[in-house]
Amino acid sequence: MVPKIFTRGPPGTRAAGIAALAFTLAPRLPSTAIHLGAPIRSVEANAVVTNLAHYHGRHVLVATDPTSAHHLVGSRDVAWHSQTTRWWSLPRREASNQLRVDI
Repeated sequence: MVPKIFTRGPPGTRAAGIAALAFTLAPRLPSTAIHLGAPIRSVEANAVVTNLAHYHGRHVLVATDPTSAHHLVGSRDVAWHSQTTRWWSLPRREASNQLRVDI
């Protein structure tokens, strides 16, 4: 739920960006499950096709922008919409049970 996320602090990704997800998952995988430097031609439900091989797995994680993902999986391309987010900071309120009224 989005409002709950905002109560825990400003939303966003870790300092390493989306790469943090790969760095978190990599140690849990066998070394044969990670293939670097192989351009991907397509992604299927349980497989990745590169110029060199056809890799199979129970799950495939595609961490890229929506337009690139569209080309990899052959889905409908997404429409981009801009948005603006504004953040404000208020001074801390003193811990007091008394109501202060300046007249």
